[in-house]
Amino acid sequence: MPPSKRKTVAEKLITIVSKEASKIPDFRKRASQDTIPLHDAIMSGLAVMHLKYPSLLQFDRDCVKKPDKLRNLKSLYRVGQAPCDTYLREMLDPIETRYFRKFFTQLFAFVQRSGRLRQFEYFEEGNLAPIDGTGHFSSGKIDCPECCVKKPGSKNP
Repeated sequence: MPPSKRKTVAEKLITIVSKEASKIPDFRKRASQDTIPLHDAIMSGLAVMHLKYPSLLQFDRDCVKKPDKLRNLKSLYRVGQAPCDTYLREMLDPIETRYFRKFFTQLFAFVQRSGRLRQFEYFEEGNLAPIDGTGHFSSGKIDCPECCVKKPGSKNP
């Protein structure tokens, strides 16, 4: 597949996410809504994952110190203003997961309609989806009582 074709697919997928992100109601008080739109935070979060940043802090630094990265963020992900790493967490963490389900159904439907899902078929059993963010976004120091694995030095039983 030529690179130009791959780019258009990525752009279409990002457009789907952007449309769904704009439908999520902003839970913040009115004064907070005027600073950075929730859409920009959601799309910045997508950019962090999509561009495989090792941390939110590195993403924040690149947005501040590298104008070309910020231009790409604005043109590709339609972000007007990227929140700092702390504010990004504060904006995204309270969003209920039910709002993100629509993203997955829309993206899956697009990939299925485009025929690209066929290359991930596993016999007639279903589809393989080797995607996971735990290798990039996990902590050896932070855990909670609901964690499946006890980490060394953890305070939780």
